[in-house]
Amino acid sequence: MMRSKLSIILIAICILLMFTTAISGFSLSDILAGGEYHSFDELKDLVSNDTNELNLDFNYKYDNGTIDLNEYESFTLNGNGHTIKGITGNESFSIDEKNVTVNNVTFKDCRHVGFDLIASNITFNNVNFEDCTALNNGSTYLTSYESNVTFKNCTFQSKEDCSSEFFESDGCAIFNNCSFSGESSLDYPHIVVDRGELLVANSTFENLTSKSATAINYKGCNLTISNSSFTNLNSDLSAGAVMAKFFPRNEDGDESNILNYSADDFVIDNCNFTKVLSTQDGGAVYVDLDSDCKSVVQKLVLTNSRFTDCSSRFGGAVANLGGVFNIKNTTFENNSAGFEGGAIYTSWSNVNLEDSNLINNTASSNAGGIYFDNGKLTIKNSTLEDNNVSKQSSKSANAIYANDAVLTFRDSKFNNTGLSVYSSFSNSTKMHNVEQNSDVFSLNNNDYITSVENDGLNLNLLNNTNKSNGTLPDKYDLRDHGWVSPVRIQGDNDDCWAFATANSIESSLLKATGQNYNISENYIQKLQLKYYNVGDARINHTGFAYSGLGNALSWYGTILKNAPYDDRGFVTDVDFSEERIHVQDAMIIFGQRNDTQDLIKRAILDHGAVSTQIEFGSEVNPKYNAHYINTTDSQPNHFVSVIGWDDNYPVDNFIEQPPGPGAWIYKDSMGDNSTAYMSYYDGTFLAMDKNPIVGQNAGICYIFENDNDYNINYQTDLTGLTGFDENYTMYSNEFVSKGNDSIAAVGTYFNESGIDYSFDVYVNGKLAHSQNGTSDFAGFRTIIMDKYVPVKTGDNFKVIFKNNNVPYQEYSRQHYMANMSFASSNGNDWVDFAPANKTVCLKVYTRDN
Repeated sequence: MMRSKLSIILIAICILLMFTTAISGFSLSDILAGGEYHSFDELKDLVSNDTNELNLDFNYKYDNGTIDLNEYESFTLNGNGHTIKGITGNESFSIDEKNVTVNNVTFKDCRHVGFDLIASNITFNNVNFEDCTALNNGSTYLTSYESNVTFKNCTFQSKEDCSSEFFESDGCAIFNNCSFSGESSLDYPHIVVDRGELLVANSTFENLTSKSATAINYKGCNLTISNSSFTNLNSDLSAGAVMAKFFPRNEDGDESNILNYSADDFVIDNCNFTKVLSTQDGGAVYVDLDSDCKSVVQKLVLTNSRFTDCSSRFGGAVANLGGVFNIKNTTFENNSAGFEGGAIYTSWSNVNLEDSNLINNTASSNAGGIYFDNGKLTIKNSTLEDNNVSKQSSKSANAIYANDAVLTFRDSKFNNTGLSVYSSFSNSTKMHNVEQNSDVFSLNNNDYITSVENDGLNLNLLNNTNKSNGTLPDKYDLRDHGWVSPVRIQGDNDDCWAFATANSIESSLLKATGQNYNISENYIQKLQLKYYNVGDARINHTGFAYSGLGNALSWYGTILKNAPYDDRGFVTDVDFSEERIHVQDAMIIFGQRNDTQDLIKRAILDHGAVSTQIEFGSEVNPKYNAHYINTTDSQPNHFVSVIGWDDNYPVDNFIEQPPGPGAWIYKDSMGDNSTAYMSYYDGTFLAMDKNPIVGQNAGICYIFENDNDYNINYQTDLTGLTGFDENYTMYSNEFVSKGNDSIAAVGTYFNESGIDYSFDVYVNGKLAHSQNGTSDFAGFRTIIMDKYVPVKTGDNFKVIFKNNNVPYQEYSRQHYMANMSFASSNGNDWVDFAPANKTVCLKVYTRDN
């Protein structure tokens, strides 16, 4: 039976169940009678009567103890306006195939309650939950399998800061005519539903704060929110009010078969969102409809609603990823975005906006009204008026910015002044009966990105390298030298690859500089996803062996920022105001070769931690945290950073004994154990990952030994390496100089060490410099030129490189200019890679004159 999870912060309610509910055993305990509360002994006596309905005549207070209700098939508790007060304890109970109704009672100060609900039905009528939330050092939860929970006319109030409780279910949760309010800050949302069904109707959410998704966090395939209001809500990360992730339920129970699923549209109808704020994605609503399968398309239907004074960094009111987003008869007014999409931010979605108004929404950098990326945008019978961007540029659109889009505007009004609509790489734009007023529409632009300009942090390099020339030690651990950065725990969206990348870069920086730099996993992951305009079109959350490497070498994502990691939102920007590290060199160590073990050890000794891929499974001895999987057929699914080894690590420490001793020591970002051991003989260690289409099995070690201050990185491969094409041995890239600088270095990949190479630099068609050498290692190498070549603004310069193959980038969202990147097998016949939607990996670096 598939177990889905439904969580509800107010589940403290569970407490209620605790004593009433269940038809199971509840754990409670006696307290002295007296005052306004009767003892629990008295309640036990009442329950022991042979009846399935209990009417309360007094208030009760409980602590540890047990009341057994298992003899009842159904049970009703009538509170008659009384209160059941909890005190800190550790209560628990279970309910199996029961029907429970709770009426007209108040649960107050209920903490640490846990219970299991199996194939049961529970209804709460006119029930109040006051401070029924878990304390920071405890947890309150309800697990529900194949069950239904209904709240009618219930109130939930919280005044203390705390962590939320969890309600896990694959059943149905209904909130009708309920109110949520409080003065507290919660670690988690107030309602959390995981792979179940959720209906919220006629309810209010006011004055609430949480780390993310303040009111509702939903993952599943059946969500409806209607006739409800959300006011003065705050999220420290994404989704000020509602976060929803499409997760199809497979009717045959096989979760690997996504095509056999059932789902209804996500619906938000007749709702008001006022002063709802988040710091990242979606001021009020953030919805991820991406199913990972092109043939499975989910819809979000937003109707008859209003968003006012909401704000976020991306999508002041709403952020949407994937699927189809239908908006009708809805108003967005006075919303704001700290970066893009004052009202709406969408990516990889088809959006239909009809009979709606976008008025006076603002964004800091782009798209005061709608930021639209990759899909079809249709606007009918709608008004976009007085939307604006505070930081004006030649590409910042006051109303709509569209990228990789098909646009259709019909029977609509634009009145935003200045540049109102800007589109890049838009295949088609159709307009009929559009009142444009004085607004400027700049359409059919092609904004190719062929360089990245920013200042890298100056590194003070130490002499801590080249220590592996002799015999390798039997045991080595980077922690013994202080060359491992602090552990950070990842989220739940397959972001281990970003954490492994950051861990490896930080380790190499510690060894090279003696400084502990905090690399932001947010930027590594989110700038590599398909939702970024030069991201990897193959990935919407996970990554591959070369993903972090490509991001680091692009100069985009290796950013120093000590900010909370947002494991829910998937959007970020290239913030060039933030300090960043320029990564110039990296070693690639291919897996399951005769020299793999030796190369990893020497890389760790010379440079620092090596990011690698393994299978994260159950073959772990928890006593020693030791992994060994005796197979070569498994697909690796988790990234870690190897920080050392022990050749004599005993075979007895593994569940199944490997053929011999020895293990890698690795740093992990998942779970409580920050370090673990993996046998040298584990068949999944750096096994071939087939998910990238072009298979990858490589460990990455970052190298910091080049302290030249380059100012521009000319490149056509911002996503990074896909593979090596052995059909060619020569390749070239041509660029236009952006300043009066000097060409100082050339960068490219090698698939082996000891490869002889040569390259020529041409300026305005004339040979300006030639150089040759031999590759030091497999990986990316920035080759410092023996002689710098000066260029002026507007000069055309070209580099022709000879290698044993051609490293190339494919499956990227980056657009390529024709007649720019070429490959050849003989130096005479050249093939333009752009028509095949790929490019060569050949970068050129300049320095200020």
